[in-house]
Order: sequence, then C-alpha cells, then structure tokens
Amino acid sequence: MTKLALFGAGGKMGVRLSKNLAKSDFNTVHVEVSPEGRARLKAELGIECQAADAALHGVD
Repeated sequence: MTKLALFGAGGKMGVRLSKNLAKSDFNTVHVEVSPEGRARLKAELGIECQAADAALHGVD
C-alpha cells in the first residue's frame, strides 16, 4: 500500500483532502503544527496528527 504524508492537514484544504484520502486505498499520515488544526482534524475526522519526522518515515 502506498503511504502518504499530508502536511497542513488541519487547514481548510487539508481537511478536504483528508476526507477524500480517508475513502482511498492510501495509508495517510497527517501533519499539522497548529493546535486549532489538530483539534479540527480530531473533531471532524477522529484523526491524530504526527510529528513531521515520524510522518516522513517510510512514505512513498
């Protein structure tokens, strides 16, 4: 399975992409630095963000 890292995942476009990627076959890890963006992803999609270094490990 292809692994993606989505940076800026908690922004307006990032949340839209996260919703679409959740329906795909991609293994996606989400990176967001702002507390507001992290909270938005958790509240709307139940997604926990990862640190950038950890997210890049093993991505295609």
